[in-house]
Amino acid sequence: VRHVDMAYEHGDVADYELFKVMMEPLDKADIPWYPMMGNHDDRDAFFSVFPERKSNLVADRFVTVVRTPRSDFVLLDSLKDGRISGSIDEKQRAWLKSFLSRQKKSTFICAHHSIHDTKLQTLLEKTPCVAGYFHGHLHSWIETRTKKGLYCISIPSTGQWGDIGYAVLTQNSLRAKLDSTIVDYYYPMPKEPPKPEWLERIGRKNG
Repeated sequence: VRHVDMAYEHGDVADYELFKVMMEPLDKADIPWYPMMGNHDDRDAFFSVFPERKSNLVADRFVTVVRTPRSDFVLLDSLKDGRISGSIDEKQRAWLKSFLSRQKKSTFICAHHSIHDTKLQTLLEKTPCVAGYFHGHLHSWIETRTKKGLYCISIPSTGQWGDIGYAVLTQNSLRAKLDSTIVDYYYPMPKEPPKPEWLERIGRKNG
C-alpha cells in the first residue's frame, strides 16, 4: 500500500504520460496496481492516458472494487475540482451504501482524502463488513480509531516530504495486519546528514 501523488500539481497530460512510463515495470511483471483520484489530479487528463482504467460503477467518477481472497477494497474518488480538500459526492455515497449492503466479505474503504473530508464515518461505522478506512493526502503515517471502533489509517507517502515509506497489509482468517516502513523523513527538502529529530521520527513511526 503506497500513497503517491501521480500528478505534480494540476494533473497535466504530461504528468500521467511520465507516470505511465514509471509504472511499466509493474505492468510487464503482471503486478496489478490501482490508482485513485486526489486533489492534484484531473480525470479527463488521466483517462486520456489510461483509457482502459475507466469505470462505470459511478457516473463521472473513478471508482474501483479490488477483489482479493480475504477482503475486498473499494477505491473511491475524492477529487473536488480546484480544491485541496476532497469530498465524496452523493452519487458515490448512494452507490457505496448499496454496495456495502450486499457485501458479506470484510471490506476496506479507500480514498485519497481523510474521513474528515469524505464524511463517511457514520456510514462505515454502522456497516458490519467494513474492516477499516485507508487514505493518503496527509503525507504521514497516522493511526486513529473512532469512538465506535472504526480504524482509520493515513498511509505514508513516497514523495519528497512527510513520512517517506510504504505499508504492507497481511491477512489470515482471523485478522488483518498493516505494517509501516518509514524510509526517511525530510522536510522541506532532502538534506544530508539527516537531522536527529528525523531519525527519531523514523524509529518511532516504523512498526
